[in-house]
Amino acid sequence: MLNIAASIVDHPLSRIALGLLGVVVTALFGLFSVSLLMFNPLQEPAIFATGLGAFLGLIGWWVRVFVRSSALTSLSRLKATLSACLLAGICAVSHALWVTPVVTPAFPILVAMAGTGVLLLLGTLAHSG
Repeated sequence: MLNIAASIVDHPLSRIALGLLGVVVTALFGLFSVSLLMFNPLQEPAIFATGLGAFLGLIGWWVRVFVRSSALTSLSRLKATLSACLLAGICAVSHALWVTPVVTPAFPILVAMAGTGVLLLLGTLAHSG
């Protein structure tokens, strides 16, 4: 299953689709995640953690779109860092899904982001290095 996810993520058409989806997600939520980082982590830890996770998730998304699985096998530190960033993003989106009502227009976008993050994470973990 992990190898299937890696082959999907590494396919050229998937990279184009992930890049286009990444542009939309970054345009919609990039500035929002940075604005959440301006909260005091001692007074509002959940808001700050969500912003940090979203920001790291976006970084992980873009790095994974531009780095192939074959490169990750030889760069184990990059693979571990990338996996941690994607996992932080998945946690941030999961928190946002938990607190967002289903009827809001952002809910389907958050579901798509969570699913794509899981696909990218599985594709990252595919090859042991």
